[in-house]
Amino acid sequence: MTTGAKIRYYRSLRGLGIAELAMRLEVEPTLISMWESDQMEPSAEEVNRLCGVLGVAPVMLYADGGTAPTSPFGDPAATMGGQSPYGYVPPIYTPASPPMPVKTRVWKGVALALFICSIMSIFLYVIISDTVSALGGGTVAMLVSCGVVSLIPIASIVVGIVMCAKGIPNMKNIVAGAIAFCLLLLFGGVIATTAMEDGTAVSADLQVIESTVGIDLPEHDSADAYEYGTVAELDLYFSGAEADALHDMIMADTRFMSECPTVLVGMLPEATYLHYDAYLIYCVETNSFNTLPTERGAFSCISICYDAGGDTLEIYQYTLDFIPA
Repeated sequence: MTTGAKIRYYRSLRGLGIAELAMRLEVEPTLISMWESDQMEPSAEEVNRLCGVLGVAPVMLYADGGTAPTSPFGDPAATMGGQSPYGYVPPIYTPASPPMPVKTRVWKGVALALFICSIMSIFLYVIISDTVSALGGGTVAMLVSCGVVSLIPIASIVVGIVMCAKGIPNMKNIVAGAIAFCLLLLFGGVIATTAMEDGTAVSADLQVIESTVGIDLPEHDSADAYEYGTVAELDLYFSGAEADALHDMIMADTRFMSECPTVLVGMLPEATYLHYDAYLIYCVETNSFNTLPTERGAFSCISICYDAGGDTLEIYQYTLDFIPA
């Protein structure tokens, strides 16, 4: 039996593929094929490394101190149900397993880190989205954060595919990355759909407010809508030329007050703080601006408050129970 046939036999007996054996020896798979086809003899150092991986003694690769003649039994892996035709089952001794190659350790370390990060990416996105929302970020900022976080499971999938191609089984990274990416994609879709629905509702409400008050506002960058109790709040955010246009409009509109008089403070909703740069209070039933009702009753009001520092317009719709003094 040739040295190449013995290498092939012991490799098959250990359940190792050519790619996996090449990875453990840190050589090219084509070199293993050349050894097994007897096109090239392994060096003494390569023989020692082979014996360490295959768990056999060097003498079992070189019979009688050299290359053994071809065995009359043919391929030993195909005879006797996978048992050795020489009446023994190797190895005679089992040397210590060789250390894992440095490249393999690096790949497995990176894969493990990405596997854990892929699982945690869902929780990471929840934390980031809450932080972005708390800081006043809009839908675009949340979608961007979702895209950035989704790079983690994508990297996990890519590493898993590359490792499998190198003969290092690593399906867990592919599965974990695919699940995390699909969940992030679902979250992003929900955010985008909700934003579209909210944008449509905000646009409709804003048109009603502009028509009722008789004011034409510049285009805004983003908007947030809130409801608490009987108060509906609509916050509009401006930037650039639109913010300048809004400022000029507010300054030119005489209906806006630079300060809210003490007598009108009660006309504002409870959530409004007196820190704005301009105020406008409109009473729907009396069709009047910045004026107290003369009769007792419930009145629908719209308050528009302008924050020049933040380029923000806060619009409140609420019902006021008024009792004349």
